[in-house]
Amino acid sequence: MKKGICILIFLFLGGVAGLYGKRISHLIRPKSETNTVRFLVYAGTDYSTGLYKKSRAKVILTISRFSGQQEEVLWEGVVNEGAVKNYPSPVNSIFKEVAIYNVSDRTETLAAYYKVIYDYKGSTMSYQEGITLHNGSATDTLKIAI
Repeated sequence: MKKGICILIFLFLGGVAGLYGKRISHLIRPKSETNTVRFLVYAGTDYSTGLYKKSRAKVILTISRFSGQQEEVLWEGVVNEGAVKNYPSPVNSIFKEVAIYNVSDRTETLAAYYKVIYDYKGSTMSYQEGITLHNGSATDTLKIAI
């Protein structure tokens, strides 16, 4: 009889400890978030004049994860409409939306950036800009005027 009671007490305490341990591990484990980035690419000025006839532009879009000093590129895309006059107005901008899953806000930082490359008769010019994405499940927007 004593042996049966001891076994029941042992099983009961083991179950309580197991549930308590699961609850603690749930609290300790970093919460996984989803970040969404919206890229809007459009012509920032009127490129319809003859001066821009041979000008071309390309936009490289990138989302990276930083853990400490290490960078990991999670997504990269290119918008290449050819001539700058082919890029739409801000009202009809080119829209790309990218969702990044399983982001740990405690240990990781996400950044979205873009590089615009202009080409005019073989002469190139480029610039790069970006933002750090908000923590938590958030949506960030980058408006890119070329």
